Amino acid sequence: MRIHEIIIDNFRAIEHLELRDIPERGVIVIHGDNEQGKSSILEAIDTVLNIKHRSKSGKIKAIQPVDRDVPISITFEATIGDVRFRIHKQYLKTPAAEMQLIEPRPSNHRGDEAETKLADILHTHLDTALLDTLFMKQGEVEAGINAVGIPALTSALNTQSGSTEDATEDTELMAAVEKEYAKFYTNTGKANARFLQFSKQVDDLRADLNVASAEVAQLSSHVDRVARLESDRDVAKAKLPKAEEELEIRRSELAGALKIKTEAEEILAQFSRASEQLEQAVGAQNRRKDARNKLEQAKEAVKEAEAAKENKQQDATREAEEFQALSAKLEAARVAETAAISRVKDARQVVVGIKNRDRKEYLRTLLVELDRIGTKLHDLRTAQHSAVPVTQRDIDALRKAITDVEIQRSLVEARQGNITLSAVTPTEIQLGDNALSLSTESTQVPLDRDLTMVIGDVTVTINPGKSAADSRSDLESVEATLAELLDRLDVKDMDQLQERFNAQEKRDADIAALLKEQERTSGGIDVAVLRAELDGLQIPDGLDPDLGLDGAQTQLEEAEESRERAGEAQKQASAALDGLRSRPADNALRVLTAQLDSLANNVTVAQNELDRAVADSSDEDVTAAVQRCTDELAAVTLKRQEIEKSLAESNPDLAQRLCDGAEANVRSYKAAISDASTELVRLEGLIGVAAGAKERFDKAEAALKAAENRLESEQRRAHAARRLHDLMVSYRDESRKRYAAPFADKLSRLAASVFGENTDFDLDDKLSIASRSIGPRTVDLDHLSGGAQEQLAILTRFAIAELVAESSEQSAVPVFIDDALGSTDPERLTRISLLFSDAGKESQVFVLTCVPDRYNYVEVAQKLSIESLKTSNVLL
Repeated sequence: MRIHEIIIDNFRAIEHLELRDIPERGVIVIHGDNEQGKSSILEAIDTVLNIKHRSKSGKIKAIQPVDRDVPISITFEATIGDVRFRIHKQYLKTPAAEMQLIEPRPSNHRGDEAETKLADILHTHLDTALLDTLFMKQGEVEAGINAVGIPALTSALNTQSGSTEDATEDTELMAAVEKEYAKFYTNTGKANARFLQFSKQVDDLRADLNVASAEVAQLSSHVDRVARLESDRDVAKAKLPKAEEELEIRRSELAGALKIKTEAEEILAQFSRASEQLEQAVGAQNRRKDARNKLEQAKEAVKEAEAAKENKQQDATREAEEFQALSAKLEAARVAETAAISRVKDARQVVVGIKNRDRKEYLRTLLVELDRIGTKLHDLRTAQHSAVPVTQRDIDALRKAITDVEIQRSLVEARQGNITLSAVTPTEIQLGDNALSLSTESTQVPLDRDLTMVIGDVTVTINPGKSAADSRSDLESVEATLAELLDRLDVKDMDQLQERFNAQEKRDADIAALLKEQERTSGGIDVAVLRAELDGLQIPDGLDPDLGLDGAQTQLEEAEESRERAGEAQKQASAALDGLRSRPADNALRVLTAQLDSLANNVTVAQNELDRAVADSSDEDVTAAVQRCTDELAAVTLKRQEIEKSLAESNPDLAQRLCDGAEANVRSYKAAISDASTELVRLEGLIGVAAGAKERFDKAEAALKAAENRLESEQRRAHAARRLHDLMVSYRDESRKRYAAPFADKLSRLAASVFGENTDFDLDDKLSIASRSIGPRTVDLDHLSGGAQEQLAILTRFAIAELVAESSEQSAVPVFIDDALGSTDPERLTRISLLFSDAGKESQVFVLTCVPDRYNYVEVAQKLSIESLKTSNVLL
């Protein structure tokens, strides 16, 4: 494949990029900063070749610019095999595809037809696995390429090894054999589940009878459909030659019509130029007449203006006298209005002062009442803060504690026993830690806990039992809880706590009432605001203490009425003067004087223009020019009439529509033939299925026998598949041994420039590099440094490209290297540059890099910045 041209629009970060007239061989270095679109060139080629224009997949959406709603457009021109073509695709917004076949037989295709044609070219002439391998994308440094997965390479290696047999074992044949083998056996060679289930299919066929019945019902309709499709296809085939012949005729007619249209456009241009020249000549003639008329009109206007000026002078004098009298009257009215306004201002100040005096007295009274309420609130809140707060929860807790004690005491009394002690003679005994005196009267001692008695030398220990002891322990616990609660609440009993709670409730109610009274009295205004208002009220000096607000309002109204009368008088005087403010008569006189000067100047200008025109050309010359242009226009008009007649007869628009119609007719017949053929193939399959179902339906026993025969057939196929698979694997292994040597030799020859003359490689069964040897030292591929692996990745691709190019069956394929050699030292960089130069002698090598200096030792066909490709057309 040879790439001739790449044009990209709106692809990721690329707004527009052009790469034209690319040489058939050589190294092309494209450099630029990161994220400028270098890798996008490689991705764009992959997109235009492999993704259809109507696709809306995630891959297409991912390459759309993030900040612009614009269509993605890619144009790609290349030669693959003996076919040179130009494909243009537009994605997402108004998707379109256009294919232009340039060689060997030119043709044009659009839409899905263009996609089909492109796919056919790629399938027929291009090994896509080879193309994908030689397009080394950014970050792909794997040197272990599966070479046997590239049909073009294995074919080339077969040729290199001198074998006349087809050694491309990983093509469709090997895939078909492995697929057939996998139907019967697992990877370990044992029978798989499918093979073991054929006997079960005998039973399953009975369930298939219902399905077969439905298929039989459809069989008749499929047969009728086949007959109709065959008839439609035959009719289309019969009409297609005539339609193609008509298309050639229409194209010929269109070419002739377009030629006449071009001639007509030239004659129309001549007619336009002749008309324009005549118009200019007549215009010059008319302008000369207009100049003479303009001169006479200007002289007449000067005479009329001089006569009118004398009348305007008298009007201006009368106007000046009247204006002066009215101005004096207006000034007197303004003085009277100013005095009235001053009186209104004084009266308003008196009204405001009286209002402030009354408001100040009201605020003093109000603040005294608010201070009284504030004092009460302060006293209540002080008492509230000094008392220990009591809540309803506290009352409930104390009541519960008292109840618990009473209950436990009742339980203790109910569960405990008693000991009754008495003595004939007074006796003293030790009871626990206390001494107890006994007499003839009985003394009861409660048994609610362990009790020890000492009587003389006898010690008696009494255990009252677990129930009584537990009750006593529970009583002591609730009594401790009650004591702790009373101590925390600082009360002696429940009555004292209730009394404190009631006092607290009354205090809270009094505070709430005083707050409402405070709110009502102040009207919701803060006391500080009221005090500030009181302090801010001002009373003017000299205010009459006996003058009330009503009297002050009356004085203000009288002053305002006086101001209104003075204002009305001023308005009347101003209105009388308004008509004369603009001094219309004086202005009219000034305008007329200026007009008279302008008219006199017009006379001079008109005379000068006429004199210049006569000096440039005489009246006879102007008349002759008009006649000459008239004759030329008449001659061109005859040509125009003739060509318009020819144009009407040829009718290019109609010829274009007829040609488009003929092309659509041909496409329609071709589409009808293709669609009918496709549908016939589908129907034939359905008919075959339906016929099988009919046989199973009519002969159930025969179907069962057929299933048994099928099992026997599958067993024979399995045996054959095993023998064929074993044979193919043996053949493949022998083939790989034969053509592994040429591939290893090619790798060693190229590696000599980079690693030294004693470099050898071991290849695995897929022809991937397993290890590298330099002299006696061998290192596995995975243990090589990152730089060495990257160099081997490039070296392997150059080896594949050379082997394929040397084969007569496959032309050279371009190599793309995207942002490589970043881990290569300067010495190796110099050596590997020789491989780039050698590769460029036989094929196209595209290098995409952000560090162009790495390739200074490479013999490049061109070194270009990505920015230059995005800003202008570049010829390589």
